Amino acid sequence: AQPIRMAKMNDELQKLLLTNKTLTALDMAGNHLGNFGPHPLNEQKYDFFVKLASYLHASPIRRIDLSDNLICGELGRKMLGLSKLVQWMGKYGLAFSARSSKLRGQALMMISDGFSHSSPMEWLDLNDNELGLDAQGLRNCEGIRVFSKSLIHSPDIRVLKLARNSLTDEDMEHLCGALNFVPTLTELDISGNKLHSRAMEVIGDVILSHAELSQADDLGLQILNISSNPISTRGVDALKDAIRKSTTLTSLDAHNCDIEEDAMLHFREIMTLNPFIRTLDICDNPSRAVSIAMVDAEALANLRLHQIRHEPLNVKISNLSNYQYAAL
Repeated sequence: AQPIRMAKMNDELQKLLLTNKTLTALDMAGNHLGNFGPHPLNEQKYDFFVKLASYLHASPIRRIDLSDNLICGELGRKMLGLSKLVQWMGKYGLAFSARSSKLRGQALMMISDGFSHSSPMEWLDLNDNELGLDAQGLRNCEGIRVFSKSLIHSPDIRVLKLARNSLTDEDMEHLCGALNFVPTLTELDISGNKLHSRAMEVIGDVILSHAELSQADDLGLQILNISSNPISTRGVDALKDAIRKSTTLTSLDAHNCDIEEDAMLHFREIMTLNPFIRTLDICDNPSRAVSIAMVDAEALANLRLHQIRHEPLNVKISNLSNYQYAAL
């Protein structure tokens, strides 16, 4: 009975989207649209995503969230619906989210087709998938390699989220090689993967390639999340020069990265010399609490200086701690 209800819902949604000329965003996350019940044949009887894609082209929808819907089926091998959605992405899509959808490397290669024709896509959120694995669940970088090549042909991409996808240093070499040539990228989330100091070296190259871009034109990497990766102190060593020279980076999340005490000195130096970084998260690392507090104070000082320049009436110096006041 569930596929019948899905078909009825699809008919009503089709009527809505084809008659409503002002609706530009559609959030259908968490509806399990790719899993129609315990009967395994149900997955073949009705493909909601094929139907959805068929009328998205005629609708004003430009942003869509299909997270937690098993777009490619329970085993991640059902590609027809995704292939139809990719056609919409390549022509009209500005934002596409498919978090927690069991997407693997083959699905990422298909998504790459949407970027290979100068897609208008600005926001791509693929967090919490398995993009670093193949259909059998084995390590494979082919999906990231193909996707990276397509990114160069995406002139408008601004936000890229690939957190918790079993990505490795080799994947980052492919990805960052492309991101060096994507000046529009302002936010990158690669947290919760399997990245080490080798990956931080190529990420540093991306930061340097964006270092002199203009924030006034809203260009260059501004928000970077590398948290929950085992980058260790060696990773900080690989990143420190790039971060210190960047004039675009404003937010860095490096919590839970196995960063030890001696690397905190690098962070203090970075925050002292680079006033552009206003948000820094280094908690949950194996360092002394006082060292983390002193680095946090430098970050807060940068934030307060920014506020003094732009919102002076909202800054209350008297509320600062001793560390924070000294840093300011």
